[in-house]
Amino acid sequence: MSRAFTCVFLILALAVGGLLAKVGLDIEPHGGLQPWIAEYLTASGVDHPVTAVLLNFRSWDTLLEVGVLVLAVLAARAVQGEPTEYEQTAVLSPLIVWVLPRLLLVAVLMAAYLFWAGTERSGGAFQGGTVLAAAGILLLLGHRLRQAPQGAAWRLVISVGLLTFLAIGALVALAGFNLLAYPPAWATGLIIAIEVVLTVSIGACFLDLAAIVHSEREGVA
Repeated sequence: MSRAFTCVFLILALAVGGLLAKVGLDIEPHGGLQPWIAEYLTASGVDHPVTAVLLNFRSWDTLLEVGVLVLAVLAARAVQGEPTEYEQTAVLSPLIVWVLPRLLLVAVLMAAYLFWAGTERSGGAFQGGTVLAAAGILLLLGHRLRQAPQGAAWRLVISVGLLTFLAIGALVALAGFNLLAYPPAWATGLIIAIEVVLTVSIGACFLDLAAIVHSEREGVA
């Protein structure tokens, strides 16, 4: 059943991707995008041009990237089958036991910083989510986490970024604007809301993929 669902999801994703590939911005190529971005940066809701492009001007691209990431998790889970726990065989060094929780705290703080910094400098949800996933991988390698969390709540965490993205796009459309075209008065708040849930969701996706690979290396299928 899970494999059939993944195949249907893949077909729909390819169909939607083909349609959205025709959606573009009517911009003259002369001079590049910099003048256009600079002109509309104030209305984008953020101060960094890259974030403005990824979360406002070309938000469709980011939405599809998140969709591909969720699809990758679904496909990996379908191939893996039902996960099981493994027995701890390694004896951890006391130094690792002492350092691990402190590294986790630093990782969470770094993820929060990268998320917030994305509004005005390099950073954002993908960078912050990757650091959160790295914190989870430390738990896997330190045998403090036997496998990625399971159940409906964890699946919701994995998909909440994509679902929130779609919900905000629909909300904007219902308010009379173009889909995922945020009005300037709402842009900052909507982008921050999207970035918050994307940070958590992306981190969960990467952790889930890493946990699947880790379980395979431990001989678990």
